[in-house]
Amino acid sequence: MLFNSIEFLLFFPTVVGLFFLTPFKYRWLLLLAASYLFYGLANGWFLLLIIFSTLIDYSVGLKMSQYEDKKKRKPYLLVSLISNLGMLMLFKYFNFFNESFADLFRLLNLEYAIPALGLILPVGISFYTFQTLAYSIDIYNGKAKPERHFGIFSLYVTYFPQLVAGPIERSNSLIPQLKKKSALSYYNVTNGLKLMAWGFFKKVVIADQISPMIKYITDSPQDFYGLTILLCAMLFSYQIYCDFSGYSDIAIGAAQVMGVKLMVNFNRPFAAKNLADLWSRWHISLTTWFRDYVYIPIGGNRGGQVKLVRNVLIVFIVSGLWHGANYNFLIWGILNGVYVVVSILLMRRSKDKPVPQVSNLRQLIVTFFQKSYTFVLFSLFMLFFFPKDFSQSSTLIVNMFSNTAQWFQLVISNVDNARSELIYFGFGINHMIVLFLCIALLEVVQYYDGKVGSFRDFWNRKPIAIRWFGYLNLIVIIVLFSYQQDAPFYYFQF
Repeated sequence: MLFNSIEFLLFFPTVVGLFFLTPFKYRWLLLLAASYLFYGLANGWFLLLIIFSTLIDYSVGLKMSQYEDKKKRKPYLLVSLISNLGMLMLFKYFNFFNESFADLFRLLNLEYAIPALGLILPVGISFYTFQTLAYSIDIYNGKAKPERHFGIFSLYVTYFPQLVAGPIERSNSLIPQLKKKSALSYYNVTNGLKLMAWGFFKKVVIADQISPMIKYITDSPQDFYGLTILLCAMLFSYQIYCDFSGYSDIAIGAAQVMGVKLMVNFNRPFAAKNLADLWSRWHISLTTWFRDYVYIPIGGNRGGQVKLVRNVLIVFIVSGLWHGANYNFLIWGILNGVYVVVSILLMRRSKDKPVPQVSNLRQLIVTFFQKSYTFVLFSLFMLFFFPKDFSQSSTLIVNMFSNTAQWFQLVISNVDNARSELIYFGFGINHMIVLFLCIALLEVVQYYDGKVGSFRDFWNRKPIAIRWFGYLNLIVIIVLFSYQQDAPFYYFQF
């Protein structure tokens, strides 16, 4: 079920109403049934996988709790790792590696008879498998205790607001909240709904308006060149950010309505001054997962710069493949890893140098260029993220740098053409103006988030007439744009 659908607009208030009307001891059952319904509407067979994962990790957690010695716990941890990662390998990576081996065999003029599997990637499998893996690993390391109530544990795995695309929650945070009695709260309901509305604005008004523009370019990449491709990459950065952070806002807001606090998943990533800083603000639940369960276990920053470089690169290669079984994602992960390493090493070196005194104006200019450079670099790497394959990516990259002079000539000759395909991605100038105004509004809100700590608190101090004028306008804009198309969330494919 999509958040941006009529079904969800009926489903969510119904679940919330029943939640607060249901006696506390049965609420877990209501939420579990609602979560299975929410997930099962996509494909009922996918429920079997999530139930299988739930049974494995519930049993493994109980068995590991019977032993103090980690050596005796390890076989059960391996069961969890093999089961969860095995499902990921089968559904997400088998065809990728199978095709790679087939290409290698063809290169060597050898026969390769293993066929591809016609499997559908289960929605959200990368998210809930990582969530259950975290649970098993934490119990193995003695950082968490097993949940003995099978229904509560099942709800932890399938809690519908964050099931399909996160945030990836830890058991120590989410399970106690699912067991806690929460009363109907005006603060939780109003602030949760406001955050949901803001998430819908990001998704429907910004991300979904950019999506067909990106498709317009990728349908025929050979026809575009120059700064059009750079603009396309930068717009995609806003699309994926607004799409994914919009989902996170809706998920966090929906949980807050019912008294559950999910972790913040994005923290103004485009305000970052370098790529390492950006990734510490982007998809925080995943980056902290990789930090705790991959980066630190393989050594982290211990052992000198060589091991630091190796470990960071390993994390970003794994992160690239987590996003998809595709050489493009692998290259994207490597590029980001290399530049994150460069950012970390430069920051380490600058710590040993005295900080020069500069004027406020100069500092503002330096900060502006640092943020702009980081955003453009992040966007350029996205040229390996949104195209469907390496051939399409290479075409866009070559065209971006090879015909810049001709691009300027066409821009000048088409400056009065309101439907210029080159400049407006197949849309009119009015569409572009509205889109950039919405992006500007997004940046203003995020600017205040950085300055005053919380735009919601800042907004709540405004007179009630101004607040309700803003709410009504936001709702009208969302409704008007929602009729244009019905697009799934981008990260559903991961």
